[in-house]
Amino acid sequence: MPAKHLLLALMLFLTAACAQTAGSLRPADIYPNSYEFFDFAFYWKTTVGPDGATIDGVAENRTYYYIRDLELTATLLDEGGTPIGTGSFLFFPNQLAIGERADFSIPVRAAMTAPPKTIRFFYRYYLSEERMSGISRFHTFYGSP
Repeated sequence: MPAKHLLLALMLFLTAACAQTAGSLRPADIYPNSYEFFDFAFYWKTTVGPDGATIDGVAENRTYYYIRDLELTATLLDEGGTPIGTGSFLFFPNQLAIGERADFSIPVRAAMTAPPKTIRFFYRYYLSEERMSGISRFHTFYGSP
């Protein structure tokens, strides 16, 4: 009888560990801003303060490939399109499977005399299958703060 209880406790413990891992990612639908392309979808919200801004969000791999070394850079732009400040984020773990999401937080340090009008995003990544001989893929898009 004690072996049954031990086995049941072990199964519950392992199930709880899996549930905690899956629930640790924030759902993408809570973010007010989004951008979707063939390879990635990004969801974010921006918090602006007097000494800069923080862009928090989620990136989702939409390709059929394993992605490695994903880097996301955000540049805050004023009303005239002049850069106010720039920040970058390197994703870890550095490999994402299809449909996998990863959280990001980009701090942008700048004197904020006026709220930013636009954010210019630039992302770059490599395909894991190409190993070290692969070329980087990249894309630029604009979004609301």
